[in-house]
Amino acid sequence: MDGRAIIRKVDQVTSPLTAEQSHFVGMLRSGEIPQVTNRLRKGEAMCCLGVMCESFRLQTGRGEWRGDQLFILGDDEFYGAPPEEVVRFFNPDGNLESYVDGIETNPFIGRVGREKQEASACNDELHLKFPEIADLFESAFQGILLEIESDED
Repeated sequence: MDGRAIIRKVDQVTSPLTAEQSHFVGMLRSGEIPQVTNRLRKGEAMCCLGVMCESFRLQTGRGEWRGDQLFILGDDEFYGAPPEEVVRFFNPDGNLESYVDGIETNPFIGRVGREKQEASACNDELHLKFPEIADLFESAFQGILLEIESDED
């Protein structure tokens, strides 16, 4: 998709984001963080889930980056998806459905047809840019999975 997608928004009354969610979505929209694929972080660049970990770290003072790519929380290391605790921090109402693999969590933030799309797939496989991913997260935080369509013919 090369970062070119149409995200069909829905006309639905939604509640405002929490301060924590707004911080994270704002970081995605800021244009200040280079985007990387297939890992949480590489140098200064991050994937969308790496930005989530960094927003959590900045807001709570918990967690740290080790080396070029590992996010550390407690005694655990995370490479490709954030800790479940991080996702729960941004999901106080329980609206953000996730795929959980052990202690790592990959939230569903959109859909292509009937298939739910995890945040990592939107970042790594669909190659959506951070502002598009921010739109998806914003709706997913409210329990709405937006449709993602390619704009290519």
